[in-house]
Amino acid sequence: MYLDYDKQTGMGHITRSKGFIEALSVHATEIYICCKLNPKIHEPQLEFLNHFNWVTLEEAKLQCFSLIYVDTYDYEFLDEFQNWPANHKVVLVDSNYFFEIPSWADFVIDVERTSARNSSFKGEYLFGDIVSNSDLEFSRNAIRDKLDKKIERKNLAVAVNFGGSLNIRSYIQQLEKTLLAHKEISFSIYCPLSLSQEMNLFFLGLQNVEVKVFTSDYLRELSVYDFLITGSGTSFIEGLFLHIPLVVFNFFPNANINFDRFRNNRLVLFSGTGHEVETSWMRNVLKEFNSEKILERRKSDFQLGLIIISQFDLNSRLVRMLG
Repeated sequence: MYLDYDKQTGMGHITRSKGFIEALSVHATEIYICCKLNPKIHEPQLEFLNHFNWVTLEEAKLQCFSLIYVDTYDYEFLDEFQNWPANHKVVLVDSNYFFEIPSWADFVIDVERTSARNSSFKGEYLFGDIVSNSDLEFSRNAIRDKLDKKIERKNLAVAVNFGGSLNIRSYIQQLEKTLLAHKEISFSIYCPLSLSQEMNLFFLGLQNVEVKVFTSDYLRELSVYDFLITGSGTSFIEGLFLHIPLVVFNFFPNANINFDRFRNNRLVLFSGTGHEVETSWMRNVLKEFNSEKILERRKSDFQLGLIIISQFDLNSRLVRMLG
């Protein structure tokens, strides 16, 4: 599995591979992860990676695999995989991919899509907004179970996830004014391991703030929070799937399509740009969250507007492809 991962790109491509890994595990005896950096060293808290082997790109090129799975934004490099020796080739692309579907792939998973691409591609093809996995399903069920419980404002717990790259440092720091103004709320700020010490020092004087490192349990932990403050990338789509109320900021251009499509979703309490992080948006968020309208929306419109690629969808395609 070749996945984009380094300190600048973050962990989005790794975490969104979970669904395919779970489907593939029925068919595979060994899974190898190949990235620019070894996530098993740089993100040791991601325990699910312990089940896989890591290989360098140079080592991977010398091996012949039964199946290759590729998720990368380096589209010139993507074309090189057509020459790699493998029995089957699977490619994941998303809304940032504007080229023809690779004709050499046997199976294409097209995420952040509401319709199939108009393509002459003849292989296995799935499209949808998100690939489901067991952690997402667990958290969604736990959040659904909370809907009938009355929430007191003084007990609010809020998660913050601006992504797993170093590029989110300044945006997290810009939250300081909001966190200071709302000491009645408990905030958990999720960040990569490489930023955790710096963020702990930055928020040291705030008793209502806990800095947490992304672990394999992040998605399951989301069920304990009342709403999620996030960026408009993978974590935004995950939040919509989980049906947790959301505050979303658009920071990076590769997430523009998600933001444009879902910023007015009925679960979104507030949507803004990176320039609005330091404004007084939280007052309106709390007013909206405490209204009866948001509870009614969550009960009546579960998963409204999302197309889910399920484990059944993946398994049926894999069985057909692998024989």
